[in-house]
Amino acid sequence: MKRPAFLYIGGSGAQSASIRAISEQGIVSVLTDISPDAPARKDADRFEGISATDADSLMDLAGKLAEDYDLLGAYAGADHAYPAIGEIVDKLGLVQGPSMAYGKASDKVTAAEIWEKTGIRVPEMIWCGTREGLTPEGDPTFLENPDAAIVIKPSNMDYSRGVSMLSVPDRYSIRKALDGVFEHAEEAVIQKIAEGDLVNVDGLMVDGGYYPLTIIERHIHPNGRCQNFFGISPAPLAAATEHALHAQAAQAARALGLQNGLFTIDVIVNGTELTLLELSPHSTVNGDGFKAWLAYLQGDPDWRHKL
Repeated sequence: MKRPAFLYIGGSGAQSASIRAISEQGIVSVLTDISPDAPARKDADRFEGISATDADSLMDLAGKLAEDYDLLGAYAGADHAYPAIGEIVDKLGLVQGPSMAYGKASDKVTAAEIWEKTGIRVPEMIWCGTREGLTPEGDPTFLENPDAAIVIKPSNMDYSRGVSMLSVPDRYSIRKALDGVFEHAEEAVIQKIAEGDLVNVDGLMVDGGYYPLTIIERHIHPNGRCQNFFGISPAPLAAATEHALHAQAAQAARALGLQNGLFTIDVIVNGTELTLLELSPHSTVNGDGFKAWLAYLQGDPDWRHKL
């Protein structure tokens, strides 16, 4: 009988607890990271120096792992690894995803259109286009003088790179922000910023069923680049708000076709009004939910007890 193994992409210090949890459950933890000095390397049973965006090398590694081990799954703490994970899921038939859901989640425009059709509130879209769609002066073809705060970001998931929040937008700041996006992506989106508090809602999907995990109140760095500054978990919210947030997480995941795996949604909370920003196929806090997911993949009938 082959030993179980699990592929973990990304070895930042924040991933150490999850990688230790893999080994503690008797699973061979295989970590990949582009840096040989990745902080979590010391916690893994095996390490491979591969970038999270090198889909071909990750696929080759996963194929070899599937030959030598019972490969249970693949996971990444960063959004930009999920094109590779989707390919691995498809080719090896892993019990997660499916990859179609990863693809829909990674395309912010497609995801927003799907959610809006199911009745979920999403930010107002002002413009979406490529560099070729700008005017000769470098301006997007939309309102000349935006009358509201806006966010400019890549249309695909890219770990918040190229994201700018402009509270008082003008032509210069918009052009500069778009240049930043086009350094990382081919297509940019401009949306009105929804007012309220930002939270992450972590959940676990198993065979289409939703299992609530935790809610984190997020605070963004004041540099305007949409970088996480700190978070409060559990978020100090009313029970009714928590219930509504988990209901929206389940609805958002099912709308994209996500059947199995950990995920998180970014939501703006303004009183009773919820505005869904995006869904990422990994959790913010890899605690009991991650352990329960590992137990499920091992066929443990009592996996729910770990939640």
